[in-house]
Amino acid sequence: MLTGIETGWLAAVLRVGSVPFGLLCGILFAYLGLRLMFERAPKGEDGRRRGLGEGCLMRGFCAPILLALAVGCFWGFAWAPLADVPAMLHPERTELVEFEVSRTRRHNYTLSGTTGDGESFFSSVDKGFYERFRDVEGESLFLEYLPGSNVVLSASEDPLPS
Repeated sequence: MLTGIETGWLAAVLRVGSVPFGLLCGILFAYLGLRLMFERAPKGEDGRRRGLGEGCLMRGFCAPILLALAVGCFWGFAWAPLADVPAMLHPERTELVEFEVSRTRRHNYTLSGTTGDGESFFSSVDKGFYERFRDVEGESLFLEYLPGSNVVLSASEDPLPS
């Protein structure tokens, strides 16, 4: 997702390749957060603890933020891509009965729509996907995607072959 490749098999492989990065960053943030939360400052000459105290900003504010970052790294860069590995052999298929391909102010491209079952679908897509489907006026769009991270592998206005 940081490379601008959001659709296709290359995007799926890049996401699975991000698992070690997610694990390392998650472990680092968890370690720092837990260390800040439970670290005690050494006693000074007068017997009082200096530095990180019980009500310190570092304990009350930074430690929970670091722990939240750890959870985010584990989820976004490790868990979701690993959940997609079994689905790579048999990707999910769906039909979007209503869809919109749009561009945000920051030049990010998105696909949103409603499936035939009435569920909403959202995915980040790349510029090529946006240019191909932005002016499509068909009633539906057939997708093949990975359910963990909603990476669109292929899309067509016609039903996908089995």
